[in-house]
Amino acid sequence: MKFSARERSALNRVSILLEHYGLLLESDKKFPSVVNIIVRKPVIGSWWGHPSGKLIWTVSNNLAESSDVLLAKLVSRKVTLIHRKLWRNVIAVGTSRDDWQINSLSPEAMELLHCVDERGKVRTDRLANKEEKSVRMMTSSDAVRELEYRLLVQSEEVHTESGAHARILQSWQDWASSRRLKGKFPHVSDAKAKLEKLIQRMNKDSDAKGKLPWQ
Repeated sequence: MKFSARERSALNRVSILLEHYGLLLESDKKFPSVVNIIVRKPVIGSWWGHPSGKLIWTVSNNLAESSDVLLAKLVSRKVTLIHRKLWRNVIAVGTSRDDWQINSLSPEAMELLHCVDERGKVRTDRLANKEEKSVRMMTSSDAVRELEYRLLVQSEEVHTESGAHARILQSWQDWASSRRLKGKFPHVSDAKAKLEKLIQRMNKDSDAKGKLPWQ
C-alpha cells in the first residue's frame, strides 16, 4: 500500500510508541491510543467524524494487519493493539482459565467456548443452522463479548459474503500455533504482574484509568 507523507509520518509515530509501550488502545481520551497520538489531544465523540478520521482509520487498519500486532479487548474492554513482545504474557493469561474468566459465564458463552476449544477456530455465522434457537443464542453478540472481555478467545471481525458482519473466534493455543509461537510461556502470575505494572505506569504517565480484565 502506498502512503502519503502525512500517513507515513503518523504510522511511524504510532508504531514507535506501540513498540515502546507494548500496547495502545485504538481510541481513548487519556490512555495512550492511536487516536490521541495522531490528533495530539482528546477527541470528543466518535473519531470517525473528526477531520483526521480517514488518517486514523488508515493507520489503525495498517497496524491491525501487521504481523507484529495482536488485537484483543485487553484494556478497559476496548480494542487494544498489542505488540509482539507482550504476546506470550497475554496468551499465558488467556489460557489460564482463572476464576475471573469462568465464574458466572453464561451457558451460551460456555457452550460457545467449548465449541472453540474443540474446533480451534469457528466463524459465528457458520456454526450451524441459523434456525436453531440454541445456536442463535450461543453466537449472539452478548456471548461473544463475554469471551472477548475475559480473554478466553482471540477474536477477529470479518465481512461476510452477504455484506454482514461475523466474528472468527480462535483458541489461544490455535492462534499461537498459527503464529509459530513455540517454547516456554511465562507463568500466569508473572504474566499478570508484568501487564499490571505496565498499565499502572501508562495510567500514571497519562493520568488515565485503564484497567485489565481481572482488575
